[in-house]
Amino acid sequence: MNLAVDFDKQLVLYSQRTFRQILDCMARPGKVNWFQPFPASGSGFEADVSPYLLGLGYTLLDVEVGFYVFQQEQSRTGLAAALEFQTNSQVCSLAEADFIFMTSADEPESLANAKCGNLDYPDSGATVIIRIDYLSEERLPETVAGVQLELKGPGIFGKKALFVTGLTERHVRVLRDVNVEFPLGIDLILVCGGRLACIPRSVELNVRRN
Repeated sequence: MNLAVDFDKQLVLYSQRTFRQILDCMARPGKVNWFQPFPASGSGFEADVSPYLLGLGYTLLDVEVGFYVFQQEQSRTGLAAALEFQTNSQVCSLAEADFIFMTSADEPESLANAKCGNLDYPDSGATVIIRIDYLSEERLPETVAGVQLELKGPGIFGKKALFVTGLTERHVRVLRDVNVEFPLGIDLILVCGGRLACIPRSVELNVRRN
């Protein structure tokens, strides 16, 4: 049995399943899907790298795109090195990055410098992946302090509520400012462990206090 071939096949199947989950969330903004962690066997990454962030990166990145990892995320993990090793993508500046990895602790105002695309290629805007502390379509428990996001736009019947901890009103203000000239702007993927939800640039985003 060729273990290397078996693992390569496992990675192909993993990325296909994860990509379908991401596409489903992009088509249905605010829907929370579950996805599996990046397979650990033979992966060559350090134990402190989030297998979920690495899994998203493995699915979305390749040699033709660049990525940026905010300092708060990078200081706690070897995420950038693991992504380069697994995807052959390269670290680049925030302004040039196709994919941006950050946590709720990073300064959201920095996203004003993210790539927003242009009228000829609006889809060249960045996708921002933010690791947060709580993510659910159900109302927050009384013991959990967070916010209710209200989403409205394509793919949503009426309005959609998404309950989060870690994403703040500051993040929402920045995202609204960056995405004000739709179809230009940035797309957002929220990640909490093995849960993810997407907020495309086409969605109107507001905050209601829980």
